[in-house]
Amino acid sequence: MQRELVSTLTTLEPFTKRPRVFDVDDAVWLNRGGRTGFATILKMCDGVICGNDFIAEHARPWNDNLCVLPTAVDTDRYLPSPERRRRATRRIIGWSGLSSGLKYVAEIEEALCSVLPRHPDVLLRIVSDKPPTFQHLSASQFEYIPWSPGNEVETIQEMSVGLMPVEDSLWARGKCSYKMLLYMSCGIPVVVSPVGMNQEVLALGKIGFGPRSPAEWSDTLEWLLQNPEQGQAMGQAGRKIVEERYSIHVCVPRLASFLHTVLQDKRRLFRQQASKGRPAAGSGDASPGAGSAPRGEAAGRRFAFGRNWGRFSQAIDEARIALAARSLQSLLGTENLEGRSFLDAGSGSGLFSLAAMRLGAARVHSFDYDPDSVSCTERLKERFLPGSHAWTVERGDVLDDAYLSRLGTFDVLYSWGVLHHTGRMWEALDKVARLVAPGGQLVVALYNDQGWRSRFWRAVKRTYNRGAASRWLVRCLFLPGFLLGYLAKDILRCRNPLTRYRSSSGARGMSPLYDVEDWLGGYPFEVARPEQVVAFYQDRAFRCERSSTVGGKMGCNEFVFRRVTTSPEAGAAPRSENQQALAPTP
Repeated sequence: MQRELVSTLTTLEPFTKRPRVFDVDDAVWLNRGGRTGFATILKMCDGVICGNDFIAEHARPWNDNLCVLPTAVDTDRYLPSPERRRRATRRIIGWSGLSSGLKYVAEIEEALCSVLPRHPDVLLRIVSDKPPTFQHLSASQFEYIPWSPGNEVETIQEMSVGLMPVEDSLWARGKCSYKMLLYMSCGIPVVVSPVGMNQEVLALGKIGFGPRSPAEWSDTLEWLLQNPEQGQAMGQAGRKIVEERYSIHVCVPRLASFLHTVLQDKRRLFRQQASKGRPAAGSGDASPGAGSAPRGEAAGRRFAFGRNWGRFSQAIDEARIALAARSLQSLLGTENLEGRSFLDAGSGSGLFSLAAMRLGAARVHSFDYDPDSVSCTERLKERFLPGSHAWTVERGDVLDDAYLSRLGTFDVLYSWGVLHHTGRMWEALDKVARLVAPGGQLVVALYNDQGWRSRFWRAVKRTYNRGAASRWLVRCLFLPGFLLGYLAKDILRCRNPLTRYRSSSGARGMSPLYDVEDWLGGYPFEVARPEQVVAFYQDRAFRCERSSTVGGKMGCNEFVFRRVTTSPEAGAAPRSENQQALAPTP
């Protein structure tokens, strides 16, 4: 769905067949003074596609199964054309868009009047459905070209500078910068208002300017006209960014992957409900369903891991990255990963994907089921390795055979503290085994089975995820105990209590506060004894190289396995009777 059947009202949408996906590329919740059916539709959908992060933040309270996907550009059609630009009789400062946006061009008329008289060879071009009305610009200083599908590309390719002035408003922040991306795709430097997504795109490279005042608009345009070679370099940088991030060749696979995951989740829910003798929701049901895709036993009560990682990722610095890299070196028994491929299954913050890149991995692929975790990993990549082609990030489901089959095999598969949160841990452990290349290494960490203690914590985690009130109750009851326990340990060891909370604390570069939050809320929650895990992978032709267990304590047992066979059936070996007892079906 792209909008309501009746503008701003919810009418027949609940009767449409599921799964439902809502595509939002404007701040539509602002219509009618905010009195819209936006929240209602979000709650009845199984997934939401958001054009930018601003839209996603407003959609998340009602549906957290989100995919942030910008408006894609057809880079095969919107191509740079230096020859067409050279053939133009005058240099062109251009604007292209609907006539409703002409009011923003009028707001920079003062700057245009300051620049154009000094450059008789420069012309302002307006491409729209209606001609503009200027107060001071003369007819010889601008031209109007009626927009049509046939002339759109040509009229942009002839420009030397692309303009996108907008007001700083909530509605403008919901825009997806499509005009700006079209200019960039045609290799044109941009001068845009630094509002919303415009500002995010500007931060990706030296592609243009974001003036705020009339004087800054004037100075910026003057500089570009006086420095055409630098402007050309900006245009080339902009084209590269569009190819790497906003092209249909990049966005369409991401869209297909998200839609496939939503469909698979819906089928999985249908089978679960049918097996329990309940009617499967979504085949034309009229009752709004949960927005987040249910997974196994945790339908509707899944911890928002991605939000927790998003908060933690802001504290990631070089010290944490170095600690994470040392952790990988110790786990894998190697100084570097040169020439090796690395799969981060459940990337979370993306810290260990980045650490693998720092250790020289030839190829790193990160995926996570949680859209917020995917966004978090993408932001980390942009901070530390922008434009890297060796590191790919996408949303994926470790329980989705179709998705996993596209990945191939990897020299190192890393899944630390992830698979026990799927709701189907033993199935997930089996599936990741098939992604390890012959002779490759598999790193997994799983919650230790503590008997009645594990059952107790399972109940706590279920309570945490029932709602905001339950979440705060669990925090108030347990968080002080954890913090006091840390304080007591530090005092007994004569250590500064603040040390563990600083950026360089933690053997894996992680943060105690975020680890506690992850522990209290981490649901689904499954556990395993060390001997179960070792026997499980031995049946699948893996040898345990090293392990680190927590004894009878809570926490994760850590394992490093090596695949020792080239048999194609190694990842799907039948379980022995003993193994079936050790690894019960969830």
